[in-house]
Amino acid sequence: MVVSEFELTEILPDDLKSNLPSIKEIEEELKKIEVKVSKNEAISHA
Repeated sequence: MVVSEFELTEILPDDLKSNLPSIKEIEEELKKIEVKVSKNEAISHA
């Protein structure tokens, strides 16, 4: 997967690259979603 990411970013225009979220930003958003899902599951099992 690392190779794919590298190749993709190498062929993207600079203006498009700057509009994409960083890996860290994506991970943070996924953590937020995970927390929401966990809370909803806890509520539905109560």
